[in-house]
Amino acid sequence: MERRDSLGVLWCIKRELGWSPCGGPDLIVDDGGDATLLIHEGVKAEEIYEFSLAATSTSNLKGHPTKFTKPLNPMCPSQRT
Repeated sequence: MERRDSLGVLWCIKRELGWSPCGGPDLIVDDGGDATLLIHEGVKAEEIYEFSLAATSTSNLKGHPTKFTKPLNPMCPSQRT
């Protein structure tokens, strides 16, 4: 992430995006863009891991290779009103 967020903020975002096997949120209301950026960067990392399976890939991606892309299917982008 480009911004200098505290570990506490990043921990909260990670907890918010911790979808369970039963499902998760279908809308993200995120004025600061932190969660949105985390999802976009997570999808990029998953795509790199999928095609390279490099040893430099994180253990998180090895354990959950679709953590960010799987929940995107039911989500719809919202527009600021």
